[in-house]
Amino acid sequence: MTDGEGDVLDRAPGQSFVYAPLWFTGLGESVTAEQRYARDPLVSGHWRAGENVGGPAEAAGEASVVSGVTDGGTRAVLFGTEPMFRDHPKGLYAQVADAVFWTS
Repeated sequence: MTDGEGDVLDRAPGQSFVYAPLWFTGLGESVTAEQRYARDPLVSGHWRAGENVGGPAEAAGEASVVSGVTDGGTRAVLFGTEPMFRDHPKGLYAQVADAVFWTS
């Protein structure tokens, strides 16, 4: 993972857990990339491109976590990673807490 352009996840670790990774492309001016997949995002495990599903090469450099504010002032944070997977990914609860705090 690499840092994004935002400041919502300022305590985010340098890695994240993904089971079914997603990434966000074509971000508008009201959306900020909080975290991005690294140039070579796979540290361990397996992540292969499949039918209609991209692999690590397609995700590299893309936003993995985004935040935004609507015209009405509503705040949202979307994760393409899975910080709550099976309630145990080490070090990722801080990301969720920061996102909840920022949106409230």
